[in-house]
Amino acid sequence: MRCAENCGNDRLHRREVNVYMPYIRQLAVTKTVVMAMKTVVMEIRCRMP
Repeated sequence: MRCAENCGNDRLHRREVNVYMPYIRQLAVTKTVVMAMKTVVMEIRCRMP
């Protein structure tokens, strides 16, 4: 009984993850871009006298 309940919850959770996956991916891409931009800015600052 408990296992079936958990399986149902897991399936629901998986569906939710599939729904939110594009947003999560977008967030990850945005974070990566921001990190890259920060790195570039730091390099430019270090090179500028």
